[in-house]
Amino acid sequence: MKDISEVRSTKQTVEVDLLKQRGVTGVDIGYKYVGGKKTDVLAIRVYVKEKKDVPKKEEIRLKV
Repeated sequence: MKDISEVRSTKQTVEVDLLKQRGVTGVDIGYKYVGGKKTDVLAIRVYVKEKKDVPKKEEIRLKV
């Protein structure tokens, strides 16, 4: 698991570009949720105006 300083550094690197994406309203750091349940994995969370299915080519993917 990445520690908070690594996640924070990555967020600072990608935040401006993420906020330029259509529909993105915010970016923060928190725990990942899967199926509505909190995990113990730290994640960069991306908030959107409306959650919807999007084509694979429009998905936001980060490799860190």
